[in-house]
Amino acid sequence: MGELRVAKKIILLLTVAISLILFANRIEAAQTGVSEDPATMQFTGDIYALFGYSVNNIGDGFDHISSSNQMLKGGYAQGFVTIRGPFELGLELGYSYYLWYWQKYYNSYLNITNWYYTQYNSWRVLALGRANFGKNWIADIGAGYLFGLKDFEVMGEFGYKIHFMRNLSVPIKFRIECIFESPVIIPLGASVGISYDFSKL
Repeated sequence: MGELRVAKKIILLLTVAISLILFANRIEAAQTGVSEDPATMQFTGDIYALFGYSVNNIGDGFDHISSSNQMLKGGYAQGFVTIRGPFELGLELGYSYYLWYWQKYYNSYLNITNWYYTQYNSWRVLALGRANFGKNWIADIGAGYLFGLKDFEVMGEFGYKIHFMRNLSVPIKFRIECIFESPVIIPLGASVGISYDFSKL
């Protein structure tokens, strides 16, 4: 229930921020006598597949590591609304599998060995900001909450959109995250997806 409340607060704050900015834009347009350009009020939806590697000092942070796998894989969806010029606000919902490892503990008193399996994977919700550089280049930043790990993270992305139709493109992005675990997990990855611009229907 606590995780759900955090997610609701993030979504609520993002919704309020977008509403206030759009409202301010309308007031400014009314005061200057310039009508809003519908082309600037855009909404885009993206879906991505993510692959990469999770940087983590497992050997330093955990004792008796027998084996591990730090390959990153996952997927996520993003939605953006234009707020002013090349800048957009958005929301991300995603899931990633970050890493797993086996720990071995030897009990000398009982003369037995115990094995423990630990994995790091989680759903997440992030508040996003995006800057567009020309028609094709994009840069995203975000911050939010991971439900499964009960931790916060920040992330950054930089990518290029390949346009196929008037409202459809294929973004290719490089992504870095910082998850505030102990020790810190830094997932590095590349994602490819499909982006649809609903303002050009």
